[in-house]
Amino acid sequence: MKSPIILGLISLQILGCGFGGIHPSFAEMRLPVSNFCRTEFLNESERRWNAIANPKPQEIWVQPQEMWAQISAEIDEALSQNDSALSIATLKRTHSALPHYARWLTAIAPDRIISLSDRIVALAKTIENGLPKSLVLINTAQIYQKNGQPEKAQQSIKLAIQSLDGRPISATNPVAFPIVYMKLAEALVEVGNPVGATKYFDIAFAQTIKLEDLFARNKFLEELIDFYLKIEQPDKALTSWQQLPKDDDSYTINLIKIAGGYAKLKNLSKSAQLLESVLTKIYAIANTEQRESKLTMLVVSYASSGDFPRLMSIMANMRRANAARAIAWLAIAGEARKANQPQIGKQALTQMIADGKASNIRGNFDDRRDMQWSAEMRSLSNYQGYTLELLEFMKEIGSPNSLPFIIGDLVQNQKFDAAQKLIPKPMMMQIDADVSDVSEFWLEKIALEAAKAGQPKQAMQRVANETDLKRLLMFAEALRQGGNTNEADRLFNLAQSQISDSSSIRDRAAIASALLQQPTRVNQAEKFLQQIQAQIAIEPDLAKRTSLLISIQSEFINRQSGINLRSRYFDLAKQLNILNYVDFATTMGERMLSLRDPISASIFIGFAGNAINTKLEFSLQVIEMTLSQGDKIRARSLLKHHLSSLISSSQNSAKYLERLAMLLVQVGDVTTAQDVARLMKPSSESDHLSKRLRCY
Repeated sequence: MKSPIILGLISLQILGCGFGGIHPSFAEMRLPVSNFCRTEFLNESERRWNAIANPKPQEIWVQPQEMWAQISAEIDEALSQNDSALSIATLKRTHSALPHYARWLTAIAPDRIISLSDRIVALAKTIENGLPKSLVLINTAQIYQKNGQPEKAQQSIKLAIQSLDGRPISATNPVAFPIVYMKLAEALVEVGNPVGATKYFDIAFAQTIKLEDLFARNKFLEELIDFYLKIEQPDKALTSWQQLPKDDDSYTINLIKIAGGYAKLKNLSKSAQLLESVLTKIYAIANTEQRESKLTMLVVSYASSGDFPRLMSIMANMRRANAARAIAWLAIAGEARKANQPQIGKQALTQMIADGKASNIRGNFDDRRDMQWSAEMRSLSNYQGYTLELLEFMKEIGSPNSLPFIIGDLVQNQKFDAAQKLIPKPMMMQIDADVSDVSEFWLEKIALEAAKAGQPKQAMQRVANETDLKRLLMFAEALRQGGNTNEADRLFNLAQSQISDSSSIRDRAAIASALLQQPTRVNQAEKFLQQIQAQIAIEPDLAKRTSLLISIQSEFINRQSGINLRSRYFDLAKQLNILNYVDFATTMGERMLSLRDPISASIFIGFAGNAINTKLEFSLQVIEMTLSQGDKIRARSLLKHHLSSLISSSQNSAKYLERLAMLLVQVGDVTTAQDVARLMKPSSESDHLSKRLRCY
């Protein structure tokens, strides 16, 4: 008779396992998730997603990279659990969050957004076909396309189409299908396939006109009009328009846009036919102001058509020099520039400026109470991209209220001399309830920006006889950034010479901070740090020493300061025996959390907080933030190092022990999490948490 061990080995061989390990095909087999564990995974996922979507007030300032880490962790968790319910829930939340954060990541870390999109597609492949799968695949297709991955974009669209084909329209959510088909068609347009897009726009149209929800129906029809015009299908846009209700401005505006679509395709007869029906109604309006308002609406909506002869003939019927006519001229001038029609653009801009001067708006334009001119013009300019024309208008009418915008634009385009010449002396501006001279503020800003751009003339003029330490350092740093190292060094040296025995701690801190940020001057900074230490150390009272050190924190700690600058400040605190003092630890620990810097915050674990529960809360927040930034290794190390004190601080509170156990699960230490669960009272809560933990 064979022994139990031999029988066990034979059984493993039958299942496909040898001494080299489990057979790959057998290893990939997973037991189905129980209903209890599925609920556990979904609840925890929902909790984490809610934290991503609704950050606490102190977490509003969150880097996109951090959000990427959190979303990425959710995708990885869903992939590892291999449960369809969790995968679907994760994809739904990803679909909502991804477009927003993708814009940020595309700008700063395109490789990360591609990596994340790859994993999202992998997760989508694990679930059955349907709307959640299609929507998220369409999102990833658009992200791939925007980040120079057209082949991956095409593949995602193909998978999205396969996921949609043959799906019955849901009676409980009929609105969802037009949305997904429009998004699919839009993605096809983005990848350069307008013919393929037309098919899905048509499907969306057929489903839209059947909707009983009139608000959604009309909204989708207006979106379809814009989409059809974008792919040069004005006939289909017109068909969509015919389904709209005839009792509001959007009905007329959409018809004007369709007329513009025909004009762009040189079908001027059709365009004229549609416009004529609108113009006939407008010209019949007896009230002059209402009539001109409607004509302005028409011109603004039709301007992008490029049909400038028709636009000019319409303008001939607007005879009053007022805001309505000036806004219409702004639209024509902006669109003429885009269409490379400089003569028409110049004519329209000249007329616009003349209207502004004739209306005598110089003193009122850009006043906070001016809703008729500046508010309307800015709104149109921002939406349609007419900034160049609006800036020229503001320059010509000479509105003092507009000077900050004009100067800001010149500075942005590195026209520093021109910006300087525009500043009057005095330059009186209303700030809150007061009127103040802001000329020096703007002259200094221009000089600093010019220095950073490698044009030091204005900066050198302003610091020729400067003795103020802060200003010397400010201009020295600007010159250094602009590559004028000799002048920067001269100013840094001059700043150092301003320090005397009577200098304040704040002045010494300012120069130490400035020098620490330059690798070649770190040794010079040490002298001033030692002086700060000596100046604070002579104060016998610990609370007063702490207050003195905290008073200079802004020189070392802000959103722009690097971790090295912060750590040098904390070294100073350590040398003064202040680092672990509760007032300092609490103030700086909370400051580090507000700056999303859990690495610096972690040095205050066990010290920050005036009571046991506040110390524990701070410690858990540091670990949670470390995890949210994707650093599991560091989070695990913090938990291991501080576990005993965290448990004792919890005072057997079920709330804190549960939170601690779930953090241990997130770093992969389920065994210790189970040990923590056994400490909970009453035993029923302990048993329930232990059951939850067994899911992991």
